[in-house]
Amino acid sequence: NNNGKMVFNCIDWPRDNESEKIHPTQKPVKLLEKLITIFTDPGEVVIDPVAGSGSTLIAAQNTGRKPFGFEIKKNFYKDANKWITENQLRIDEIKNLGFSKTEISKQHPVLF
Repeated sequence: NNNGKMVFNCIDWPRDNESEKIHPTQKPVKLLEKLITIFTDPGEVVIDPVAGSGSTLIAAQNTGRKPFGFEIKKNFYKDANKWITENQLRIDEIKNLGFSKTEISKQHPVLF
């Protein structure tokens, strides 16, 4: 993976100013997507035993992996589960319709 390039101890990534902050140590989705694509193949399982915000699971969904996570804090679980469910709906809509009807209706409610 990683197109045959060696992974060094520093990876540049853009800031995540888009995702709602759910957890105090939430990691950027784009960084997690990069790591997941380097170390796993599409269709493989990604497990996060301390899922927190669910950002790792979102990154796994976005890269075509099967995400499984565990979180004991009920408030983090609830917020992460909502985010993961909405993200899966967005992915399914894009796959089936070519666009996300839900995402567009949030931005332009008069269209739908």
